[in-house]
Amino acid sequence: MAGPLTGYTVGITGHRRWEEQAEMLSRRGAQVVHGPVMHTALLHDTDATLAATRQALAAPVDHVVLTTGIGTRSWFAAAESAGMDAELRALGRRATVLARGPKARSAALAAGLDVHWQAPSETGDEMVDHLARLGVRRRRVVVQRDGGEPLVADRLRALGADVVDVPVYRWHRPEDAAPARRVVDAAVA
Repeated sequence: MAGPLTGYTVGITGHRRWEEQAEMLSRRGAQVVHGPVMHTALLHDTDATLAATRQALAAPVDHVVLTTGIGTRSWFAAAESAGMDAELRALGRRATVLARGPKARSAALAAGLDVHWQAPSETGDEMVDHLARLGVRRRRVVVQRDGGEPLVADRLRALGADVVDVPVYRWHRPEDAAPARRVVDAAVA
């Protein structure tokens, strides 16, 4: 039976939950090509995450910036493993919580936090611009870092914020680049 995507080929470049996406697209008739362009790996050692969490809990926080769903869920899981989850939730309830996108928002809501603002286009730039308009000079901001460099945290520091950067996971390139190249070749073809 033909579906609305029959005749289309869809490339999936993510590695997490890609099977679910592929199944959904295939059921609608699409041919799926999978080629992850990066992998997400939780930090093997949660010391940095827990140290940043302790730093965040040490003083009142004005804003909590949540960049990703997996990062938010993993941060709260790490805090729970160290017995700090109730304190972290209380911190989030007292602060203004901002989410970069729907996944971070959903993870925040699951943790019992209210999200006061979500970036319309889901970018870190929007989050920084929004906080700049609110005024963050001398404000305490906790940033759940995405898997890359602390770009949002660094930009907020440049605006005069007192920033706690919380690393939870890292991105890295896949060991085998051939599947990603197949997706690119299919798109070019």
